[in-house]
Amino acid sequence: MVNIFKSKPKNTKSKISRQNDHFHDLCYAIDFTILKHELEREPFLQFDEGIEKTVEWYLNNQTWMDNVTSGNYMQYYQSMYKEL
Repeated sequence: MVNIFKSKPKNTKSKISRQNDHFHDLCYAIDFTILKHELEREPFLQFDEGIEKTVEWYLNNQTWMDNVTSGNYMQYYQSMYKEL
């Protein structure tokens, strides 16, 4: 996974931390059988390309990330939906 970040900003690699608790990761494996047979669809990206594009998007949208992780969006929702 770290290899994906070789061409990314130098400080990106320092944000990656190894997690020891991976015994349960298998339960997150994706089975595309239903997608392929019932919906006649297939993924158009391989996992490596998809995760790279996802990480790249987050790195390029730091302002959005800051707003979401700061909790400021909750003030917006509270003001917009306080009547509901």
